[in-house]
Amino acid sequence: MMQKYTKKNTTCFLTTALLSLCLGYSPFPLLAGSQTLPLNFKLTLQRGTCDISISKPSIIFADTIWKDIVKAADSGVTPQKFSIMFSGKSCAGPGITPKLRVVGTTITQGTTTLFRNNVTTGSVGFGVRLKEDKVNGAVLANGSVISLTPVAGQPNKLTDLKLEAALSCGTCQEGTGLKAGTVNATITYQFLYE
Repeated sequence: MMQKYTKKNTTCFLTTALLSLCLGYSPFPLLAGSQTLPLNFKLTLQRGTCDISISKPSIIFADTIWKDIVKAADSGVTPQKFSIMFSGKSCAGPGITPKLRVVGTTITQGTTTLFRNNVTTGSVGFGVRLKEDKVNGAVLANGSVISLTPVAGQPNKLTDLKLEAALSCGTCQEGTGLKAGTVNATITYQFLYE
C-alpha cells in the first residue's frame, strides 16, 4: 500500500527535523571530518614551595689542640649542634617527597668523609665531620640525600632537621702526615622534591 504525502505529513516531518536539529540530533548523517570541535586544556603544575633557614649560618670552633682531635678519632671534638628549619604552605604532602642534599668539598681520612676547603685550609688531615643529630645518625658526605619527615598530624609541614658538626681527622693516627693549622669548610644544603 502506497502512502500519500499530504500537507499535514510534510509539515509534521519538517517540524520533527527542526526539533531534532535544535536538540542536537540530526536525522541526516554527517560526513566524518566535516565538523571539528576543539577542546583546549590549560593547567599549571606547581612544585611544593618551602623556605629553609638554618639556626647557625656560621659555626666558629674554639681553638683546639690537634692531639685531642687525634684521640677522639672518628667521633671528633667540640661538637656543635644546629638545625635546619622548613616553613611554607606546602613543604610536604601527598605526592611530594621532600629531601635535602648536602654539597661541599670533602677529603677522606681512613673511612671517614670530612668537609674542608682545601684552598683556604692551612692544616693537613683535619676537617668537619657532619652527621644527623640522633641515635645512630648517619655521617654525611658530599652528595648525601636526607629524606625529610612531615610533622605528625600536619602532613604539609616538615620537622626540623637536627645536625651536628665536629672537628675530626677521621681514623687518623699521630705521626701520619697530620699538620696543625686552620680548618675551613663550606657546606650547602639543597632542598629538592623527588
